[in-house]
Amino acid sequence: MKVIQVFNYRRDRGGEEFIFENTVEILRREGTSVQVWTRSLDELGRGFPGKVRAAVSGIYSLSSARRMRRLIQKTGADLVHAHNIYPQLSPSIFAACRSLGVPVIWHRHDHRPVCPTGKCFLKGRTCKLCFGGKEYHCILKNCRGNFAESAAYAARTYIARKLQLFSKNVTLFVVPSDYLKSCLENAGYGRGKTAVVHHPVRIPPADETPHAGTYAGYVGRVSPEKGVDTLISAAALSPDIPVRVAGDTSGWTEVLTKAPESVSFLGSVQRAELNRFYRRARFVVVPSICFDVFPTVVLEALSHGIPVIGSRIGGIPEIVRDGVTGLLFDPGNVEDLAQKMRLLWENPDLCREMGRAGRRFVSENHSESMYYQDLMCVYEKAIEIEKNLSSSDDRDKRLQVDNEPHERQAVKAGAV
Repeated sequence: MKVIQVFNYRRDRGGEEFIFENTVEILRREGTSVQVWTRSLDELGRGFPGKVRAAVSGIYSLSSARRMRRLIQKTGADLVHAHNIYPQLSPSIFAACRSLGVPVIWHRHDHRPVCPTGKCFLKGRTCKLCFGGKEYHCILKNCRGNFAESAAYAARTYIARKLQLFSKNVTLFVVPSDYLKSCLENAGYGRGKTAVVHHPVRIPPADETPHAGTYAGYVGRVSPEKGVDTLISAAALSPDIPVRVAGDTSGWTEVLTKAPESVSFLGSVQRAELNRFYRRARFVVVPSICFDVFPTVVLEALSHGIPVIGSRIGGIPEIVRDGVTGLLFDPGNVEDLAQKMRLLWENPDLCREMGRAGRRFVSENHSESMYYQDLMCVYEKAIEIEKNLSSSDDRDKRLQVDNEPHERQAVKAGAV
């Protein structure tokens, strides 16, 4: 099978970039022929001209559509698997695939089809105002902090919805969690053609001992929607529990001044260092106050046998099984989080038990081999769907041509 993997890089890296790159690696390792086509927001440059180019291309890019067609024809691809398509690629690539009869998988890692920014988060709170075709709220609420940008984001989502650029051209939607599947389908996207394929994780050697960990860990983007404020406030209530934060703080430097002495900020941590970070933690905290779709940090921690304390929101409860692989707390509830942190810190045997259960859970449900098998099932289904559609189109065309002589004869005979 020949597959084209498509991704539009943004300036800040996150879980979506990691899943895309990991998908390419897994497919190639398993013997699938993979052609990669990527673009980067950095290509557009910064400042006003770059923003204008991003706004225009995000709505519909004729050049991307042409290049998509050429790439399919050159490689003889059986399928296109797209991840993030904004801003340079745009929904135009889907229409290009459809015109050539090549099935398209759109792998959604966020709420982009129903929320112009993809975050469903506004001014410190979750937000669904744009759901149901109400993209104008992105402008009214100035979700991007710049009215021109907010208008551009709203426009591209509105136009894609009105022209049915997704629903007409995407063969199958792929999402990582039941939460996101339900969310998109309830908002009118992908109903009846959405497959859940959970994120994969590489299972490391079983030498972790969470009961001996020397700190509570946090891994991820340091930003308001990730609930870092909640973690810092909870840490202040238990100053004897060391907390280490692995993540870039450049976008939210004021958070550094809020933290008690027990909280250490390590900045961005590379993959090799990150594995050591997990191994030395007693537990990991995922305190999101946004609709976190399916955070890979939870899978990574559990794969190391490290229990997780996570917010009861989005797709997190699908991985953090309360009382089994970790503990859940109400998002934003400082006291609740502090109590859960205290419980695990003072009960190393409980940490070990939950860590073992977590590692067993991801080994049985989220291995890279299972991800590959699930993905191939989706690929084969998409190809079959496209074949049926093509056969139907050909049959309709044949019927139309075959009926023309009979219709003309009927007219001549006065039958109609």
